[in-house]
Amino acid sequence: PPKRSHPERSLPADLFDLSDRTPMPADHKEPTNTICVQELQRPYHTAQLQALLDTHGGVVQFWINSIKSMAYCQYSTTQGASAALRRLHGVRWPPKVGKYLRVNFANPAVLHRKLQAESEPTPLPTDGLSQPAAQPQPQPQPQPPTQPTLEEVFSKTKAKPRLYYHINPPAVVDRNRKFALSVLQNAGKARGSTS
Repeated sequence: PPKRSHPERSLPADLFDLSDRTPMPADHKEPTNTICVQELQRPYHTAQLQALLDTHGGVVQFWINSIKSMAYCQYSTTQGASAALRRLHGVRWPPKVGKYLRVNFANPAVLHRKLQAESEPTPLPTDGLSQPAAQPQPQPQPQPPTQPTLEEVFSKTKAKPRLYYHINPPAVVDRNRKFALSVLQNAGKARGSTS
């Protein structure tokens, strides 16, 4: 069988098709070596966006938010960032399915803060000692009785998906059986009298 190529490694030919453009007013900010790309819309891979941004000069740092709708890109020069802004602002990307990109110059410090916030893990207290001493320790609340699980209350089938059922006591089974027999006998008598 033919080998499948990884989608991030094989970039589609139309990835760099930037012909679908709409006039959009640009924010007049002081040129820097960092740009902010907004209005990104999936489907695309992060590597595809990085490759697109890298065509305009040497990318030094890159950050994208978790839902892939906004990215910051820092270039080695302000000229590289300016070229990327001129080329990408108002372009529909990804081609045919994406939104029209809004690209503006950004403060490099914003990118550095975002990268630093991602790299620093938030400390989680592992015991009562890691909390500040000035705060009083909360008093343990009495735990309400736990509710029984489905397995404790009902029987279940072995087949999947599991079906849960309740076994009736013998008295209920006998009563239901007698009722069903009486219904059947009455139905038989009614059929016999009509013929």
